[in-house]
Amino acid sequence: MATQGLVTVRKGGEVVMKIVAGMDGMKANQVANAVAKLGRAPTVDEAWRLAIKRGFGHAATLVVMTATQVRQGGDNGRLDRRYRRTFHRPEFNPGWKHGTADHIKVVDF
Repeated sequence: MATQGLVTVRKGGEVVMKIVAGMDGMKANQVANAVAKLGRAPTVDEAWRLAIKRGFGHAATLVVMTATQVRQGGDNGRLDRRYRRTFHRPEFNPGWKHGTADHIKVVDF
């Protein structure tokens, strides 16, 4: 199912991570809960595993990014500049030019 989803992690009000699912985004709440249980922002690899384990996105369409790192599925081509330009906007889905997603969750630490 092509339902987009976004989980954003903030620390002290600043975006530190975005987990972007191009499909199966309806599991955003489960991923957000798993991140919250960690009690801290996950590493990129931890977030990737959390998302895949819960069926949030698919390895071919999932993107996990921080201010300095990116892990993406698919062809590992270059991400659209929109991902970096909008990173600081917690509810903006960079996977879609309009910035919307069916399921958006923000986790604050």
